[in-house]
Amino acid sequence: MNEQLKEKIKIAAAKLDKIVDFAKIAGKIQNKPIRFFVAGFELVDGAVFKVAITEVVDIIPDEAHGVVESWLDAFIDGDWFLLVNSTGAFLGQLNLIPFIDEADEVNVYVALLTALVRLIPQVTRPEAA
Repeated sequence: MNEQLKEKIKIAAAKLDKIVDFAKIAGKIQNKPIRFFVAGFELVDGAVFKVAITEVVDIIPDEAHGVVESWLDAFIDGDWFLLVNSTGAFLGQLNLIPFIDEADEVNVYVALLTALVRLIPQVTRPEAA
């Protein structure tokens, strides 16, 4: 992974920490154990995103890094239209990663990152801001 991509991941993780309010999202969840989990995720969301995307970028093909970078650019720049349009391509790359029997940690990273990539366009849409 190149230094430019590492820097974009760092910036996106900080932005995620700042603009996505998991405590607010949790307030809308009826199931108490899930509400507690989502509210607690607010404390670590940026760090989890940074670790998960870094791990995942290392296992997707190099030619797919452009897809990840386009999504990161859209998120960092606040270009919601491009973010929505690039989310499908990013999720497509995540869906190509097979479940790895002996790599539970990687499987968790892929699952968490998939959830975050699906969630971010919804909670950052213009009318949500």
